Amino acid sequence: MSLLSPAGQVVTRAQIHNVYINCAAICWAYPSVFENNRFSSDFIHVVDQYVGSEAYGCYRLGPSLAINYPITA
Repeated sequence: MSLLSPAGQVVTRAQIHNVYINCAAICWAYPSVFENNRFSSDFIHVVDQYVGSEAYGCYRLGPSLAINYPITA
């Protein structure tokens, strides 16, 4: 999408789902805390110029999933 010529459909709402493989969220210093803080700050609205929406709450954190996947030699 070009800011000079906005045409076509864009994503106006998004939800993030973290998937942790062979490690819990603690291995990554709890990214959901960072994401929630970012989504609730005014800084996230810098993205608005690219998605064409200024609605509050349009970026959200969904449920996370931890998977233990066995690695065999």
